[in-house]
Amino acid sequence: MTGAIANLHPDLLAVLTELERRMGFELRIDSGYRDPTHNEDVGGVEGSEHTHDPAEAADVFCQRSNTRYKMVRALVEMGVRRIGIGKTFVHIGISSSHPQDVCWHYYPNK
Repeated sequence: MTGAIANLHPDLLAVLTELERRMGFELRIDSGYRDPTHNEDVGGVEGSEHTHDPAEAADVFCQRSNTRYKMVRALVEMGVRRIGIGKTFVHIGISSSHPQDVCWHYYPNK
């Protein structure tokens, strides 16, 4: 696993490790823990799972649609209850203080 892996919640790290095993390749974490200033700079919402200490969210780099599908399928099978889908990443959230059983996208409305 490479990228922004500092200060991740141990449960999130376990999810990412298992996802890496299931996917069969090294995951690249593009966003993990964010301090409040950085979170604001990147357009993150107040109270984001990324700002919990330790972080309860990670954005995993993923550009290909079929890879995204396999990743989301594996996450659902693993019991992950908060998944966001972007053009180049999949958001994995484990916070129990946020809504559960949700999947959303980061694509602009047209």
